[in-house]
Amino acid sequence: MMKNEFETMVSYLKMSMARVSFEDRAWIRLGIIRNASYIPQWDLLPEYIEPDSFIVLYGAGEYARICAAILDSLGVSVGAFISKNPGEEDVQLSGRSIPVISLADYHKHGGNKVVGVAVSNPVFYGEVMDTLQRENIRPCDVVGYYVIEGYRKLWGALDEELSKLQLLDSMKYLVSYSRFFQHYFDKRILAALTDHEVFLDAGCFDGQIILDFVRHSKGKYRHIYGFEANQAVFEKYQQVFSGLQNATIENIGLWSGDTELQFAVGDESGSSFLTEYYDKSYSMPVTALDNYFSSHKQEDWPTFIKMDLEGADLEALRGAKKIIKAKHPKLALSVYHLTEHFWQIPELIKSYDSSYTFFLRHYSPDDFREFVLYAV
Repeated sequence: MMKNEFETMVSYLKMSMARVSFEDRAWIRLGIIRNASYIPQWDLLPEYIEPDSFIVLYGAGEYARICAAILDSLGVSVGAFISKNPGEEDVQLSGRSIPVISLADYHKHGGNKVVGVAVSNPVFYGEVMDTLQRENIRPCDVVGYYVIEGYRKLWGALDEELSKLQLLDSMKYLVSYSRFFQHYFDKRILAALTDHEVFLDAGCFDGQIILDFVRHSKGKYRHIYGFEANQAVFEKYQQVFSGLQNATIENIGLWSGDTELQFAVGDESGSSFLTEYYDKSYSMPVTALDNYFSSHKQEDWPTFIKMDLEGADLEALRGAKKIIKAKHPKLALSVYHLTEHFWQIPELIKSYDSSYTFFLRHYSPDDFREFVLYAV
């Protein structure tokens, strides 16, 4: 019975990986192998790869070499790297030389050929995908395919039920978050978007979620508001917002009222959190959304709110009571920073507007608690 469930999980993983593209910023954690922790998922995962396939990775940089090392550890030899600069020196891996070739050289090679895109920079990734499309080459997730096949080999080697159960649980965990890959933009949210959304990103950090919204809305929206409490982060990512139309980005925190609070920078990522006991804390003004928008016309109030405030989310929602009651905005809320937020946040929203319905999505490969609560 457990064997059937294992094969089902293998199928789910393959289907999930086949649907996910790098452009949707989806990453599946397949385990720390050699020096790589994360492996991007590409547009196609084949049902099988012929044993005699010529495995080629598009890209010849550090990330491509990491992918090649992963495949080598799984007993799979990369035949070549494709590069726009085919004159580069061969790559040395496990005592053998792997040539760096051009697309023209790739086409000259006969037999079964499989291309995996080993480019980690999303800007270059788009260029590579356009190039491959012009060349009628459809890439696949070579690394992901062989890692999943490696799971099958491990399953066959285990002779203890508890070990198999734990492996199965880890695969269920992969499936649970990889299936819903558009962080803050579940398909039910996307289906409800209009051409006149007022999008508000509470805790906009590096601006990537705002850029995702612009992409999903195809640039058709009324206005964008972003709030970021951390001054260093705000200044660092100003250029991200410079080209946006109808966008207002504020260096201020959100709370249930207007006051000043102590914040601390949590780690090298630059995320901030409220604190009373921290040597490097700093004072920061905060405001309530109801107060901020009190001078705006109601048609300029938010219609879609994304919120990730490192634990200040409940208080910020208390400061948005008028907006929620008046506009019934779509909500995408991080509820995992404090355990009690899992039930306190939906209770609060329901007290404002009983017509809201809720659904939950899990995204993080590293934290089983990292859920986003959607309210529509």
